[in-house]
Formats: sequence, C-alpha cells, structure tokens
Amino acid sequence: AAFLHFHKLDAEGKEHTFNDYEVGKYIDLFDQEDDDYALFEITEAPIKESDIYTIGVTPIQHNGEAGGVARVKVFEMAAADPTDYVRKSGDTVEGLLQITPGDGGKSALYVNAGPASTSGQIVFKVADKDKNSILYTTQAGKVGVSDDYSVSSNNTLTNKKYVDEAIAEAIKNIQFPTIPDYAEPGPARLCWEYRKPSSGKGPADGTFWLDNYHFRFSYMSSNGINLGRYKPDVRDEWKAPGADADKGAFEMTVWKKYEGGWWMYDHIECSATRWSIKSDGIEHFQFKYAWRSHKQTYSTGSTYYFTVGGFF
Repeated sequence: AAFLHFHKLDAEGKEHTFNDYEVGKYIDLFDQEDDDYALFEITEAPIKESDIYTIGVTPIQHNGEAGGVARVKVFEMAAADPTDYVRKSGDTVEGLLQITPGDGGKSALYVNAGPASTSGQIVFKVADKDKNSILYTTQAGKVGVSDDYSVSSNNTLTNKKYVDEAIAEAIKNIQFPTIPDYAEPGPARLCWEYRKPSSGKGPADGTFWLDNYHFRFSYMSSNGINLGRYKPDVRDEWKAPGADADKGAFEMTVWKKYEGGWWMYDHIECSATRWSIKSDGIEHFQFKYAWRSHKQTYSTGSTYYFTVGGFF
C-alpha cells in the first residue's frame, strides 16, 4: 500500500479536515512549478495523528517527480477511468487527436505563452520519437527547426542554414564575364586606331584622324563602345567656357598603352567641339584644338587612348 501525508495547514496557512477524501475518490497532485503531476485512487479513509492526515492510496498515473508547492484536487468518477481523460494542465496524449473548430470561423487551436515566459522560451514544439526537436516557436516569435534539418522537396520549409549554403554555392558557381579591355584599370578607357579616311569621308568605325586643327572620331571606339547610339540633333559648335576670349578649353590627353604600363603621349587644349557631323553619309564628332604640348605625330594603324574633360 502507498500513503499520502498532509499537514492540516496548507502552504497559505488555511486549515483542512479532509472529510471529503473518501474511499473510491481520486486525488490529483499538480506541481505548480512545472508540468509534473501524480494521480491516486483513495483506498483508505484519512487518519489524523496530531496535525498530520494519512491517506491510503493506489498510484494511477504520474509524470516527473514531486518537488515544490503542489495544487491538490479531489474528485469522483463513476464507472470511468480517469486516465482516459486529458488533463487541463500537464498531460500527455497518445494516438490521434483531432480538434474541430466550432461555428464562427475561429481558430481550432490556440497555444499561448505563459505570463512569465521569456523571449527565448519555447511555446510550441514538435519532436521525433526520440524526443529530439523538429520544429518549435518561441515567445519572441522565432520559428526554428533542428540543426540537422534538410530541405528535401519543393514544399518543405527552408531554414537560414539552407539559404546561406545555397547562396554561397550559387555565388561560387557564377561565371563572371571577362573584363573587357576598356574596363581595365588605367588613365584612359576609350581608344581609337589612327587612320585617315578617303577625301571627304568621315572616319570609319573604330578610327580617328587629325585634320588640320580638328581631331575627328568615329562614334564607335576601337574597343567597342558606341558613343552615338543617341545624340543631339543639332551640329552647332559648342565652345569651351571662356573660349571666345581664348581663356577656356576642354582638356584632352592622349595615351599609348604598353604591356608594362602607360605613356602620356600628348597633352592638348581644345576650344570647341561638334558632336554630330556627317561627311559623305558618315556621322562622327570632332574636337578643335587650340594648343598641343608636344605636337606629336600619329601613325596609321596605331591605337591611342583618349580622355577629354567632361566627355570621357
């Protein structure tokens, strides 16, 4: 036989007589600190010795171990097994449990955090047969899965680890395009080949030439940059600010590129430009120079790189 022993005064100092603790009834002990509980059937009426009541019982069901302050409930069940019912606090359900919502469209199941829950405390948890965590939610609204969770199909959840690894793998497999010549580091990006056109014609694609005081360029550079996809309709000459008084200029530099580095070939001041000129059906643009530092000559078939202040 087993026995429960109660002091006549409870934890709050209230006195009890245990007159209603009759044979055949059940005693439910629930630990207020956690979900531990124990259920007993009364087999012997209470006996008082001094301030202690002793009650003979038969253990029916329990979870965890006794510890701390417990809430005590005594109840009676006729022709029923108390273990067949789900406790309102701290119980375990085995087998299929179906919950059907009532009328009114309200949710079928609410899981609320306790009033003393901290942000990291788990409110809802799903575990495998070995009680290892599969899915959980916390008081702070975090939804998590186990560390070894893997995405196996299109309709399964994805966790941060999977996303991070997928992004890293995608970045690793990106085939970055070869950096074109014009994008390589250097003092100038656009280049043209020097070639004088036939009389009266504009420069062919990818070429430029020096015509008296004018540098004439094709819209298409030698390294494939089209400067004439869209352009102004008018061909009026644009003068550098202050050029009327011979005090303004567009700065132009000419470079030659070698395997081991760069050479600034010429330094030029340009007083005016025209961005839309047509010679014998060939459109091009030009810069009119006012001064050249070195008065360099340009060789047919050679490639030169240019910078012009405010243009390229």
